[in-house]
Amino acid sequence: MPLVSFVLTAMQAKHPLSEGMRILDPSCGSGAFLVQCYRRLIEQRCVQTGKTTLVPSEARQLVQDHIFGVEKNPDACRIAELSLMLTLLDYVKPPDLEYPTNFQLPVLRNRNIFEADFFDESSAWSSFAAKHCFDWIVGNPPWVELRGHRVESQESPTWDWMQARQSSQPVGGNQVAEAFAWKAAEHVTQKGAIAFVMPAMTLFKDESKRMRSAFFRTMRVWSIANLANFAYVLFGGRSHAPAAVLFYGIRSEDGAPADESILVYSPLVVNQQATRSSQQGKRKQVWSLVVNASELREIPTADVLEGEALPWKLAMWGSILDSRILRKALRNSYMPLGDFAGNQNLRMQKGVELRSESSRESKAYCHDLVGKKTVDFNRLRKRTTLFVIPDDALVTIPDAGAYIRTRGGMGGLEVNKPPHVIVDASRRFAVYSEQPIVVPGRQVGISGSWQQASLLKAVAAYLNSDFVKYHQFLVSPQWGIAFSEASLDTLRLLPLPKTAFSPEGIARLARMYDELVEACASEEDAFHEARHGQTGPFEATLKELNKYIYNSLGFTETERFLVEDLVHVRMSLIKGKVSKSALLPPDEGEMKSYLSYLASLLDAFVEDNEGPRHEIIASYDESSAMISIRLAEAEPDVTRVISLHGGGQAARQLAQIRQRLRAQHSQWVYFERSLRVYHKSGMLILKPMQKLAWTRGKAIVDAVEVIADMISSKEG
Repeated sequence: MPLVSFVLTAMQAKHPLSEGMRILDPSCGSGAFLVQCYRRLIEQRCVQTGKTTLVPSEARQLVQDHIFGVEKNPDACRIAELSLMLTLLDYVKPPDLEYPTNFQLPVLRNRNIFEADFFDESSAWSSFAAKHCFDWIVGNPPWVELRGHRVESQESPTWDWMQARQSSQPVGGNQVAEAFAWKAAEHVTQKGAIAFVMPAMTLFKDESKRMRSAFFRTMRVWSIANLANFAYVLFGGRSHAPAAVLFYGIRSEDGAPADESILVYSPLVVNQQATRSSQQGKRKQVWSLVVNASELREIPTADVLEGEALPWKLAMWGSILDSRILRKALRNSYMPLGDFAGNQNLRMQKGVELRSESSRESKAYCHDLVGKKTVDFNRLRKRTTLFVIPDDALVTIPDAGAYIRTRGGMGGLEVNKPPHVIVDASRRFAVYSEQPIVVPGRQVGISGSWQQASLLKAVAAYLNSDFVKYHQFLVSPQWGIAFSEASLDTLRLLPLPKTAFSPEGIARLARMYDELVEACASEEDAFHEARHGQTGPFEATLKELNKYIYNSLGFTETERFLVEDLVHVRMSLIKGKVSKSALLPPDEGEMKSYLSYLASLLDAFVEDNEGPRHEIIASYDESSAMISIRLAEAEPDVTRVISLHGGGQAARQLAQIRQRLRAQHSQWVYFERSLRVYHKSGMLILKPMQKLAWTRGKAIVDAVEVIADMISSKEG
């Protein structure tokens, strides 16, 4: 229900629902979207008439004239019809059903609710659609991918439609929902609006790149809600697939205007106070959606016309600043890791996919694997830092387990010989080993000659740096959206810093890797230090490694803070996780650090170094803080933190401002108005009392937004 309400509220804001409009759900199921549209039409009529009920004939006419659906499943059709009839009866008085006695409930089958395939050109639906267009098209089309060699007869209309239009209206991986998105445009009015709940991976997966490019060139997409972070709470446990909502219509002009943009909303569960669980590891079902201003981005349409996934990833997890960091890394790189491996004759492959003798999959027996060691990654599930494979994670391959999945190929056998590097699919760690270890499927192996041992150690050291996690996370299509891992292709794209991979740099990285192994007498020591923030030799060397990589890439302090903020704070929130550390209230020292850094960034923007400086004061209570920013004469201390826990007028004012900033738009959807408020002497920023909002990385993003607002106000 909250998702339906969210979609319809957004549609209402763009193209208000009114009588005379036709609404279509082309895959209506039990009619959730249609019922809510019908209810809104009835309530509008009630407001117009000043009554709380309708005459039965009025309610009947409203559904017959406005509500239409298509559904292949006959049982679902009956449920949709029943739901609409029950809604009708909700808004009429029982005595009105008896007098006059000739009132009858409407017959909706194949007049309003069509039992048909949306793509079947021989159906009653198709005949009706040839004569009518629709003002609203909403729904949640099927999220299935067809396979040409296994298409059943009931799916053939969809398959045939996709095949006939694959050049002009491509879909990725034969995803039916993408075909629905295309076909809906054939049935909408010129000024109509479409909203579809789609698989979020449509925005990210490589197979849909052509679809995205063609779609954004052809359709006028004005907004996208990327709800991937809600995957485990959005559908009440019925599905964990990440979702997105596309809001669009027909483009009235050829090509996208230069100034056109798409409003993107990518909420995190951690920012949903009503939805997030108070217990770490637990999840609550969504009953409301809070649209927070800090989670809104505007993406120029021109930036997505090539179909790249990165703009959508940055809209969810980063900002334009991260885009600049990635470009800078490319400029200062020697070459991508994949090219470097080829030039150095390093073998780089995914591991072999082992199967048991009893597996029904196509497989090939490999006698050479019998008795070899492999890594059981299930035993490393909670490990985040690793430089040596622990003995308890190594298992011996039995004769009955020495089978390789044929579909996965035999290429992974090449990287099992030492010296080699075993790279975790989730990029948690990369381990150099001089022992023969069979690299498991999904993980990546990099191997070379014994003369290249130092080079492989250098590669392993680099792959353990924060920047690598940062880069792989942002450029991976699925990490942070569906699965927490990066592919071999993503690893091949990793830029290698010029300085770090010069002969001198390779020697230095190899030395640091040896020091990291030596610093932890056992893997448990390294794991313990990394988790609990100790400052022993291991942690010191790890910091040295990261500093060296940052310097090799030419990163500034600001850019380093942004990388660290994503890797150590925001990445802990993927899959709707609610990190306890991110939600803890900041102490006054952390608040002071944020304010000081924010002030320095804003001061750097002021051209006159001898002029006034930014005075920043934070007043806070248990729930939130109000930050006041103004230009003032330079003082020894221009940042202050004031506690309002004692109450008083300032505390009451903060509570009143917080109340005004939240506006209820519907029963299930709330909007946080702009968190920046302007007054004569400066600006106010409302922030939650959570460490997530008080990092130095967040100070950088806040400073950029404040400066952008200052420039806009001057231009206006």
